[in-house]
Amino acid sequence: MGFLDNLTTLYNVALDAGMEIIERNPHSLPVSYVPEGRDAMVNWGTSDLRFRNSFDYPVLIQMKVDREKSELIAIIKTAQRYL
Repeated sequence: MGFLDNLTTLYNVALDAGMEIIERNPHSLPVSYVPEGRDAMVNWGTSDLRFRNSFDYPVLIQMKVDREKSELIAIIKTAQRYL
């Protein structure tokens, strides 16, 4: 799994968690690992992935790699208990 796949995973988790997407740029060609419109990429110096926590409490972002399954796991927890 490459770095761009990591950004796509983080973008989808942020989107599903209800985060406000500030900047997201698709790949220049279609990708096969997510549905159309659900990918994200960066181009250093010109485009980025940015999102904002618009909740009234902090969020916890966790990412880990399961090397045995070749999976990237991303979680955004939105709970007031993190105050």
